[in-house]
Amino acid sequence: LLQNFTESCRIVNESIRGEISGNKGEYKALRSIETVRAKHTVLRNIELSAGDHRTELDIIVFTEKAIFVVEVKNPTRDIVIDDRGNYCRINNGYTAFDKNIGEKMNDKTFLLRGVLQEAGIENPNIISLVVFTNNNITVTNNFPFIQHCFLSSLPHLIDNCDGDAVYTDEIITRMVSSVEDAQCADSYALPLDVNLFKQNFADLMVKLENIPEEEPEETAEPVKAEVVA
Repeated sequence: LLQNFTESCRIVNESIRGEISGNKGEYKALRSIETVRAKHTVLRNIELSAGDHRTELDIIVFTEKAIFVVEVKNPTRDIVIDDRGNYCRINNGYTAFDKNIGEKMNDKTFLLRGVLQEAGIENPNIISLVVFTNNNITVTNNFPFIQHCFLSSLPHLIDNCDGDAVYTDEIITRMVSSVEDAQCADSYALPLDVNLFKQNFADLMVKLENIPEEEPEETAEPVKAEVVA
């Protein structure tokens, strides 16, 4: 019982820590996007789903030339993205696999493209962009289908995007509305059985309350030294 509860606490702790770190990174990215000179519209924390696919898009930036799907990362270790899209952290010379960010970004663009096509936007120009908020790390990206940059380069990358201005204000408004309407109403569930977690907690509290208190050990009275005249 105690082991299961301890493991559940670890999962909850990691989920909360990841949420806090993610929010800090997204706040920094949003502040950076505020300096973009090009006309743009921003959506944040958009959850989309279709069939078995469900994902959250950290930030979407709509401009006249393209739609940027921005994934914000706030790591403290060096990062390597290999040619298969695997996202790995470098820790004391060892490579630790985290996730396949290639598949993750594919899901994001796939779902967003579906929503925009339903709104009548054929072949939307969607750019996948991974932004790192910590410029004290090194990032090696060998996956050709994802662009990456550090926070300081984000506004310039959006402003200097190649291509023609094909999306009018009216089209951008339609795209933004279609994405907002397509959001998932249900929030993500924690990666554990919450009811079991609560039950384990209650069972442990009962056990702790029923543990008899230990009787305090009797201590011998200190021996008084006699003063000899």
